[in-house]
Amino acid sequence: TIPAGVAFALALCLPVILTPAMPHLLLLPILLLLVLSIIANTMTNAILPDICDLDELENGERREGLYTAVVAFVSKLEISLTVLVVGYLVDLSGFDPKLATQPARVMDTMLWMAIVPTAVFTFCGLLLALRFRMTEESMEGIRRQLDARRAASVSGTA
Repeated sequence: TIPAGVAFALALCLPVILTPAMPHLLLLPILLLLVLSIIANTMTNAILPDICDLDELENGERREGLYTAVVAFVSKLEISLTVLVVGYLVDLSGFDPKLATQPARVMDTMLWMAIVPTAVFTFCGLLLALRFRMTEESMEGIRRQLDARRAASVSGTA
């Protein structure tokens, strides 16, 4: 939840940070988002085995491949849709590739098209992260139950 909260705060600060007077400040959100992206990917990979354990407890079978495939598919879908949507947003902003300098209206529109979706989707991600209820204690309990189930299965009492 901390990376989502930081990204949301960053999205709200973008109108102040992104000014023509100080274009070098654009590097700050890029670097911060890079770090947050690394944290998010690390957390996804760290949580995936726990989700597989919970699923095994509820359904009685291991399905790591299914979850890994879903994560990979969603990641690729995200990249593809981002490229598609950005292309349409640039077009909708009134960007004219024939002009050497774009009108201020186009630049303002592009700025807001970058800020609003970032803030909205990051806030939605923050809400989802706040609903995530897996804790270290709950996972220890799940692992104990799985170990007991496996031990009973091996001893033939299942």
